[in-house]
Amino acid sequence: WESPETRWCVELGAGDGLFCSNVARLIDLGWNAVLIECDETKYGKIKERHASNPKVVAIHAKVGVKENNLDDILDATGIPIDFELLSLDVDGQDYHIWNSLIRHRPKVVVCEYEYRTDENFIPEVEGEGQAGRKSVHNLAWAKQYRPIGVLNQNYIAVDRRFNDAVEITLN
Repeated sequence: WESPETRWCVELGAGDGLFCSNVARLIDLGWNAVLIECDETKYGKIKERHASNPKVVAIHAKVGVKENNLDDILDATGIPIDFELLSLDVDGQDYHIWNSLIRHRPKVVVCEYEYRTDENFIPEVEGEGQAGRKSVHNLAWAKQYRPIGVLNQNYIAVDRRFNDAVEITLN
């Protein structure tokens, strides 16, 4: 992959941009970032924290599947179509948001899932609950991604085009 100056990450459900962030360290390393948060107070903290960083685009929005979808939001940011990392952490519609992503193709996706629910559970669009691990796994394979890590609440997958470039040892 290219230098840090051309690397892009997206965090949906960015919180305050620091606590439990999957991309904060990448921003510190000079990556470009799109941080999307629907909570006004947390969004304000992101804006304040990154006010002097022109590489960070902060967006106050609730991302939907049909209206205000992630593809449309990303189109307006100038991010490349095949950016490096997408982190989905919206506590509910992560599965559907990833499934609805059509035009953009992140190299690596971190998708939150619910480990305490039936592993095959898929919530209704705009409904309550978080998808189960196996549902997210099946979605990843259907979208041509391969698993490289499964943590307590995060499923990590790499675009199959880059599968051989990633060496991961899971203990």
